[in-house]
Amino acid sequence: MPEPRTLELTVNDCWNQLATTAFGRLAVITNGLPEIFPLNYALDGHTLVFRTRVGSKLNDLVMYNTVVFEADGWDGSEGWSVIVHGEARVIDGDAELEQASGLLHIPWHSATESEFVRITPKELSGRKSNFAAQRVA
Repeated sequence: MPEPRTLELTVNDCWNQLATTAFGRLAVITNGLPEIFPLNYALDGHTLVFRTRVGSKLNDLVMYNTVVFEADGWDGSEGWSVIVHGEARVIDGDAELEQASGLLHIPWHSATESEFVRITPKELSGRKSNFAAQRVA
């Protein structure tokens, strides 16, 4: 049986893949331990924007602004994954807040108090794999 093909994605390919979905996972340090949170996001140029309720995740983002974000997809024969290492900051300017709120229409949570956060990537990496070759006929 042939081995699956795995391709390293270019930075441009990573942005293209991130544009195909609106859901991913954010990894932050909370109380000294890594935590992973599902969230919906939008691309704003070469940054990611998401909305989060006020609480521990937001507090930790402010304290430790280094984050890792991951999004992936699967179409039955091919899968991809993109990892974003970057810095997160709470969006606080009126014009920037208005722009961010226009990008994110459906929040992941139902909290009435929320903040918008922008991730500015420092490094993007990704892979795409074709698993169709592993299927048994």
